[in-house]
Amino acid sequence: MELIASEQKEMVANVPNQGKATLEEKFHYLVSQSEVFAHFLAGSVAASTKKKKGKGGNRGKKGRLTEAEEDAQLLKSAQSKRRTIRLDRQPSNLAPHCKMHPYQVEGLNWL
Repeated sequence: MELIASEQKEMVANVPNQGKATLEEKFHYLVSQSEVFAHFLAGSVAASTKKKKGKGGNRGKKGRLTEAEEDAQLLKSAQSKRRTIRLDRQPSNLAPHCKMHPYQVEGLNWL
């Protein structure tokens, strides 16, 4: 308990007074705090420089397509002869006592 109390007193002594601190004191305090958390940044940089395994080639984050790949995919789908069907009411192959809500029909169209 005494150790904690002494650390708290030391922390209070290191914190500049809110109203009376000059800009230079505030700056030095912030710089000292940034040095405390520098190891977090160093860890994130080290984690991002690790070689990622798996396929993906030159793709971005977690399998995202590049602009050129996305454009090629959109052109391919636009030139395709495959057409989609949009439902405005529930399918007739459902039992007569089943009634789909509008959000369910919308979800079915999304699939």
